[in-house]
Amino acid sequence: MKLIISSKDFFVEERAPHPNKWAVQSCPKNLKRSTSHKNLHLRRQIFKMFRGIINFQKLEGYFLKAFIIAVGDELLSGRTLDYNSHWVSRRLTGLGFQVSGISVVPDILEEIEETVKKCLEKKANLIVITGGLGPTPGDITLEALSKALGRKMSIEPRALEMIKDKYRQLFEAGHVSSPEITEDRKKMAILPEGGTPIFNAVGVAPGVFLREGTTKILVMPGVPSEMMYILEMAIPLLSV
Repeated sequence: MKLIISSKDFFVEERAPHPNKWAVQSCPKNLKRSTSHKNLHLRRQIFKMFRGIINFQKLEGYFLKAFIIAVGDELLSGRTLDYNSHWVSRRLTGLGFQVSGISVVPDILEEIEETVKKCLEKKANLIVITGGLGPTPGDITLEALSKALGRKMSIEPRALEMIKDKYRQLFEAGHVSSPEITEDRKKMAILPEGGTPIFNAVGVAPGVFLREGTTKILVMPGVPSEMMYILEMAIPLLSV
């Protein structure tokens, strides 16, 4: 347990064993968050006492560092608003991550690969990538990720089964003319080695979760409703 004095909120915290959860229940009652002027004054006095002793810049090391990569030519041209990065950033901040950078990159394999490598070099705890998981030739996010990590790609049986089930449902509902899994559709089940598919109840392409050393990587479709659903499903994986 580490005692921390926060310069931002002027209150004393005690760090819980889990890096994403912060607890103050062990502190004296008069040191907890409160809207009362008395406690606000007390917190300010505590901060003044420790201000010359503690380097608050070092406190950044206690936060989990996250980077967001939004993939898509339409984002750079202005045709589509990058709503995903805004949503993911707010959600991760609420979970205790420090979002250290947001990158918007075109649908170019080398650009995506290089951006992922830069995030890894910066010792990211989490990299979240949105966009480029569809069945078209221009959807190359997973291929770029596999190259950045030096991993092979192969058909993931669970991902393939998810896609088969989705197209079967779409066919029965009359939304597609055939439930056949074409090569284009099968492409969405080809994941980097070690990738875990995350079921997409809103769309077709599954999300992907994997680890690279101490870095967790989450890849999600670019459609906001699909991204939002998969992000919520992936939260337990992010906090392990």
